[in-house]
Amino acid sequence: MGGKTGSVSFPEIPRIRQGTLEVAVVCSGTGTIDVNVGSVAAFGVVCADGDPGQLNESELGRSHKDVAASVTSRTSGSWALSVGWTKTRPAADEENATP
Repeated sequence: MGGKTGSVSFPEIPRIRQGTLEVAVVCSGTGTIDVNVGSVAAFGVVCADGDPGQLNESELGRSHKDVAASVTSRTSGSWALSVGWTKTRPAADEENATP
């Protein structure tokens, strides 16, 4: 969902299965936005023109049902949100690997 202004509550996500949830957000203008994906992910983002945005990944050890998602906006600009999921979870040795 892109080019939004103001705060938005999205329809509930019926089910998010075990795996990795990715939440990406970008916003412009000055101010902040708060992103909430039920009990799965919640974070704030400071908005700035030209900022590449923020990507958060959450490893889900179990399924979640009826997940409410929302963005609370306090920015003079606009924002975009993307929520994705994959059934794979990083292996323990991959999480701690250094390049």
